[in-house]
Amino acid sequence: MLVLGLAVRLAHLAAIYRSPFFRPMSTDPGLGFDEWAQSIAAGRWIDTSPFWIDPLYSYLLGVFYRVLGHGLLIPRVINLTLGLAAAYLVALTARRVWASREAGVIAAAASVFFVPALYYEGQTEKTALTIVLFALGFELLQRPGTRVAVAAGVVAGLATLARGNLLIFVPLGALALAAGWDEEDLGQKSGRCRARRAGLFLAGALPVVGLATVHNYAASRELVLTTTNLGINLYLGNHDGNEHGYFTPPDFLDQRHRSEQPHFRAEALRRTGRPMTDAELSRYWTAQTLQAMAAKPGLALRRTVHKLQLVLHNDEVADQDDIALMVEYSPVLRLPIVWWGTLLPMAVLGAVTGWRRRRVRVLVAGSALYLATLLPFFIMGRLRIQVLPALAVLGAGGLLWIVERLRSRDRRALLRGAVLLAACAVVVLARPDWMTRRRNSLVAIDWNNLGSALLERGDTPGAIRAYERAVSVNAASVPAALRVLGQLYFQRGEYARAEVHMRRVLELRPDSRSALAALTALYDAMLQDPRYRDDAELRRRRAALQTTEGPR
Repeated sequence: MLVLGLAVRLAHLAAIYRSPFFRPMSTDPGLGFDEWAQSIAAGRWIDTSPFWIDPLYSYLLGVFYRVLGHGLLIPRVINLTLGLAAAYLVALTARRVWASREAGVIAAAASVFFVPALYYEGQTEKTALTIVLFALGFELLQRPGTRVAVAAGVVAGLATLARGNLLIFVPLGALALAAGWDEEDLGQKSGRCRARRAGLFLAGALPVVGLATVHNYAASRELVLTTTNLGINLYLGNHDGNEHGYFTPPDFLDQRHRSEQPHFRAEALRRTGRPMTDAELSRYWTAQTLQAMAAKPGLALRRTVHKLQLVLHNDEVADQDDIALMVEYSPVLRLPIVWWGTLLPMAVLGAVTGWRRRRVRVLVAGSALYLATLLPFFIMGRLRIQVLPALAVLGAGGLLWIVERLRSRDRRALLRGAVLLAACAVVVLARPDWMTRRRNSLVAIDWNNLGSALLERGDTPGAIRAYERAVSVNAASVPAALRVLGQLYFQRGEYARAEVHMRRVLELRPDSRSALAALTALYDAMLQDPRYRDDAELRRRRAALQTTEGPR
């Protein structure tokens, strides 16, 4: 199964190597990791400010850059290797949980053929690292021994430095060990032995987390545990303009920049009249978030429900790149294999049918807790995929249960299982109107962003194709794409196409002086062209523009 997974990943890597996505775009978060890693490789281990984003992936990548030199293939190969390692760990955990070799093979298959994981492994970012740490943590916590407890603590600390909301697993992991949740038989160990394992777990985790704290103090003389983005991320997910829980920038945020911090700092200065340190800025926006939620509790409740729907739905909520765009370039992502909507219902079946097993309950509790930590923020697909290892293990148990019931011809049990799967399928596949509208808008915006990136690189034909796709998906969401297409077709002498797009801009933005000026310039150029010089209808349309009212 691992060999098959390697073959699929190499095919996907070859496909994206030839795609425009191989080089990060100017707004791609992966570009930030790459630049930071290059800085670390050059010897800048301590920054001039506290960590803004979780540091582990950039430091790992920086070490590889220091040894091998810089190259955009390196992070993809690292991520590919981490994806296979996660599948191997998932297989070990599944064999342990279900006492079945077949379960291990099925779980490994679910992991290596999970399409969103393949997609994220092809990015220059940390998702693959967080998945393998999640898988390793689950595997270690289910093994006996004091050394394993220390190793599990170290992994929990590293996971915190890779994904900040995993910090909650440090205290709760210690409590789980102290309570004996890792044991099938609670009488297996004495209370003193359990307490010792919990202490060793903390002894492994806290020094690792402390590395970030020491760095932050050395950089700024401020006591910051890991990062300073808490308050800003809370506000992004919960301000009054965010109705559904997506990443929704407030009016003062310019999305053309990868880091939101400068804009939030400027807005805080405007509101308060005083400059703030990074830690103070985070506390300020945390307070602003709580005030906004308290002022409109009904909106806060509806938004949280919508966030839960996004967490559970089959759609991958995109960041800058989108899997819907990548499938155009990678045939691997078009394979009818495992998606979230396939795996989650089967995992729920495995959780229900295997509930009596303590290790199953640990997997369910860990997954539910992690997904719950997403609800205070905004929802993206790359933030929820960390539970893939647990879902793969549980899904393997669900599939084995179906096979066993078929062999025993237990029709009543199979009917109950089918009802459960159908109910889960409705949750993960039914798309409400608000989700459909936002999904179309996001895909259109991502095609528009791709067009802008290709235009910056000098690939005008590729940019035109991307802009046309954006307009075909949802023109109302991308008037900028219509404007650029109009100008590009104008420059190429394709006046008819330019007119279609320019007039569409005016329909969407009837008060736009620039759109009116662009269309006027187009008509003037067309009337100088022998092909259109005697076109009476064109002259009428040009004359009609002179009577158009300007912006109010």
